[in-house]
Amino acid sequence: MNITTADGRAFTKQLDYPKGDPRNPLSDSEIEEKFSALAEGVLSEKAQAKLKEAIWNLEKIGSVSKLMALMKADVRPKKAAAKARKRTKKK
Repeated sequence: MNITTADGRAFTKQLDYPKGDPRNPLSDSEIEEKFSALAEGVLSEKAQAKLKEAIWNLEKIGSVSKLMALMKADVRPKKAAAKARKRTKKK
């Protein structure tokens, strides 16, 4: 990337491997931050913590079924919740 400022200064930066590439991996905390951002609105904080713990200790999980059960959404999407409230009010 090349940037030239209004006063004529020039800055250049090249990134050969984006963050997350195997040659420029995410740190454990960056992985957890990304997970939390993607899981928000799908899994409660408690469910996220349980799933993260299970994934970090995957070798201790007895079966894939147990892991999959932890991935079940426990937060209702806002639109679905709003529709459900409307239906309840009409009755």
